[in-house]
Amino acid sequence: MAHPVYTPEQKAKIVKQVEFYFSDSNLPKDRFLKAKLTGVTEPAQVPDEVVAAVAVLLRARAKVVEVNSSGTRLRRR
Repeated sequence: MAHPVYTPEQKAKIVKQVEFYFSDSNLPKDRFLKAKLTGVTEPAQVPDEVVAAVAVLLRARAKVVEVNSSGTRLRRR
């Protein structure tokens, strides 16, 4: 399956939105995302099916979240 091609403007918007989802102002209130977090110990991570579409983009640009080395998990920095 081919990866979508995003413009630089779209990439910036995606990163901004994902970082908002993991922000201190959103995460404590976000039932969906908290339900997707895995792991008993901190930092909890989001499963690969939630991350796959944006992993490459986030690895290159995100400041609040990071992608693991295999590109299958996402967590707050």
